Amino acid sequence: MDILNQNQVSAVKAFEAVYPGQPPYHPSQAYPEFPLHPRSNDPNHVFDAIRNSLRLLGLDSRTYGMPLWNPLGTFIQPGQTVVVKPNLVSHFNWGYKKGLTDTDSLITHGSVIRCMIDYVALALKNNGRIIIGDSPVQLSSWEQLLRLIHFDELADYCKAYYPGISLSSCDYRLERAVRNRYGVIMQTGAAPSSKDYLEIDLGAESLLSDLQRQENPVSFGVADYPSWRMKDAHNASHNKYLFPKQVLEADAVINLPKLKTHSKAGFTCALKNLVGINGHKDYLPHFRYGPPKSNGDEYPDGGLLFDIINRISHQVWDCKNGWQKIIYSVTIKMLKGIYILLNRNGRAALTTMGGGWHGNDTLWRTILDINRSFFYADAGGMLSQDHITQKNCFTLVDGIVGGEKLSPLLPSPKKTGFILAGFNPVAVDAVAATLMGLDFKKIKQINNAFAIARFPLAAFHPDAVELKSNFNCSSINDIIKNKVSVAFEPSPGYKGHIELSEVQCQKIL
Repeated sequence: MDILNQNQVSAVKAFEAVYPGQPPYHPSQAYPEFPLHPRSNDPNHVFDAIRNSLRLLGLDSRTYGMPLWNPLGTFIQPGQTVVVKPNLVSHFNWGYKKGLTDTDSLITHGSVIRCMIDYVALALKNNGRIIIGDSPVQLSSWEQLLRLIHFDELADYCKAYYPGISLSSCDYRLERAVRNRYGVIMQTGAAPSSKDYLEIDLGAESLLSDLQRQENPVSFGVADYPSWRMKDAHNASHNKYLFPKQVLEADAVINLPKLKTHSKAGFTCALKNLVGINGHKDYLPHFRYGPPKSNGDEYPDGGLLFDIINRISHQVWDCKNGWQKIIYSVTIKMLKGIYILLNRNGRAALTTMGGGWHGNDTLWRTILDINRSFFYADAGGMLSQDHITQKNCFTLVDGIVGGEKLSPLLPSPKKTGFILAGFNPVAVDAVAATLMGLDFKKIKQINNAFAIARFPLAAFHPDAVELKSNFNCSSINDIIKNKVSVAFEPSPGYKGHIELSEVQCQKIL
């Protein structure tokens, strides 16, 4: 498959921005390709929107409307193994103390997963394997996430209607965590098994290498994780990522991201969702330690007290379980309280910690590195310019209800009704960001993805993206001109820095 030149993206606005409520989310009308499948009295606009998105892409167009229609059969064959990668970041909305309990805006909805199971199973012709896998954040419960998407009901349905297909789930994390009675995160980890995981070393080909060649050595970090494993994975000699062999060996991967803003990357969709195939979070540089005045991009310059809070945070991440960690954590809470009292915008400023602001120049490199590693590595981890043509990866975006503001962990719901689909994740993200009222040229992982020379991710210009929609838009500019976009509010650290401006819109009009 020539993913590099796949410049077509379909975008469908569902009849209503509502998920069906009754698992396993049967369609509410009959479709020729599923003549014997049950129907639901509960309206299912999601199934119809996904089906329409596959049609608009022209997949198996000669048999559309017939029982033989098999849209994913163009790249999935009977007997194969398919990994379905939804966004299952957390089983609860981290803003519950602020009254945010919604999970529809948090994770890929079970009805979206169900529909893709049907079309994958159709391509497998009742012979093959489907694995639903992801790497949630360390405090998440995989069992509760499976309950949220109603995996058991989906599995029972699959067993009844596709007995020749094995449907399973896999938690790709090698590290978990719990909060003790003092609210302190206590980690439990495991070393990667060479049997199940594979390190892929981009070395000097990594986009992080530009930072490593600077005169002053840099140290990368990720919030809530110790620094020792990061130092081993990313240094002057190596830039390593850790993938499950299951993903690398799969015959096809179905990427099912959620349409959301992101406090550390500004925006998350197809490219960012693939970060969830990494086994250890501390293989993922999110920032360079310190503020810009110290050659870092962890947070904007915030004064002495802000620096102290962050330095103590590093001690919490690095110290072992025990009273020392508890003392550090209590100290941070006290200092944060003082900082909020002394600064009118203190609460918003504290959300920029851990790389959560528009000056972050590290995370976009990691995001694109992960995608380059995935698309160019074979099952043995060897990188080659030829391997991308052998990758079967398809993206379908759940934007029925998106997430905004303090997303991805504390999202506020944003009803849009959008379903997007495409083979090239860069093209998909450019369209998705524009539909959210964001300027993809200001979102570093998208803008820079169009300009990578070695191990590129797109061989076309953004203006060449062809949009197939049900709302009279055939290009990214049409979305702006026809005022189709829905204005998502970015996180505080990105607000005012990545949105489409009125001047831009006027130029289009």
